[in-house]
Amino acid sequence: MKFSAPRVVVALLLSLLFGTPTVNAESDGAGDVSASFDPATFEWAYGQVIDSVSVKGNLKTKSFALLREMESRVGTRLDAVKLARDHRYLTDLSSVATVAVEVHPIREGHCGIVLDVAERPLVFLKLIYPVLDYDFNNEQFRFGLRINDRNFRRRLQSFTLGYTRSSIGDDNASIGWSTRWIGWRHIGAAVGASFFQRGTVPDNLAIVEQTRVTTALSLPLTESRISFSQVIGTLSFADNRLGKTGEPLEDEVLVSPSLGYAIDRRNSPLRPSGGEFFWVDVGASRVVNGPGSTYYRLRNDLRLFRPLGRHIVLAGWSNLAYQFGDFPEYIRFGMGGAGTLRGHAAGGFAGNHRWIQSFETRITPFSTWIFSVPYAKVVDVTVSTVLFVDAGIVWDNDVTFDVNRWEYGYGAGLRIFSPFQDVVEISLGFNPDGHTHFYFRTGINF
Repeated sequence: MKFSAPRVVVALLLSLLFGTPTVNAESDGAGDVSASFDPATFEWAYGQVIDSVSVKGNLKTKSFALLREMESRVGTRLDAVKLARDHRYLTDLSSVATVAVEVHPIREGHCGIVLDVAERPLVFLKLIYPVLDYDFNNEQFRFGLRINDRNFRRRLQSFTLGYTRSSIGDDNASIGWSTRWIGWRHIGAAVGASFFQRGTVPDNLAIVEQTRVTTALSLPLTESRISFSQVIGTLSFADNRLGKTGEPLEDEVLVSPSLGYAIDRRNSPLRPSGGEFFWVDVGASRVVNGPGSTYYRLRNDLRLFRPLGRHIVLAGWSNLAYQFGDFPEYIRFGMGGAGTLRGHAAGGFAGNHRWIQSFETRITPFSTWIFSVPYAKVVDVTVSTVLFVDAGIVWDNDVTFDVNRWEYGYGAGLRIFSPFQDVVEISLGFNPDGHTHFYFRTGINF
């Protein structure tokens, strides 16, 4: 049967928006086949006041860093949906292999919660490892060294430091730190710096060298972890050197503030099986040195997750980037490759504006494999398969937004969740023109 990408996209979207979950909503366990958790076990305690919440077994992570992620808190009443969400959320944290939940009576109408945590090996949370990537489509490779601490200061903060060089002489260096909590306050903060230099000057005007510093701060609008909203502000400074073949390099200094809003109703940041995520951001870039003036950018990200049984999750993603004003000609959004439009070569399309839609069926048929190895103790591995359909469009100001300009891709992949990397993905993408592209990467789009 001939593949019709637009029809598949429409069918998946309708299923995502209007499909009815086939599992009990109280279990909140669709797509979760890790450490068993049955909310019905604690029916006797639901509605009781929680007098205490404690954690044991955590030697590498501070207790408060785990407890502050929970919706079930001292003084509130024990609730099946909240408890299931807490189990799911904590299980997907970078430092955690498994979590067992215990509820015990304290006195009439009151209970306590104990979390028994098995942590991932420290050697995998504080990684120093070589980087070796190969782009099969462009026949280029990248090598370097990276330090990645996903439990920095034992507070589930992130610290990264890395340097890579490509086979065509491009250099990249970066350092960054981020946290979603400052003490017990759900205030996020991040700071980072990066350096980039091209090995060869391209034919078209482009950034040949860049030094960039970025800071971010997020302020909570709600106390709820289940439906958490926040305002996010960022400020970045970039020192660019622009140029193209045969012309002298030009200096440019940019100051770029932005303000955004996000609401997160997912039951897990890594492997959500239900909920929604919405984010919108408006930013400006002011040229304080060099040609040009001020231009603006609107970005929007929407993610939807619906359980279709205990082992299957239907996921959808919409991502928009749109520029306003007199923006420079070298600012173009690429499309194609594992991070945007699978089934096409990386950066196969480019334009002033970009809109991407992605739909996935995620299947986790087997329980998490937990085993012990020398010096590492507990190691957990979960394997999932994914079927995907992607659609995307890029366009310029002088080009009409036309439905015939949409590009499509589809395929299948394998995702491995483990302490080595939170997730590694191997996938094969196809497009309606009959071309095939292989992808290997860490991380996923949504």
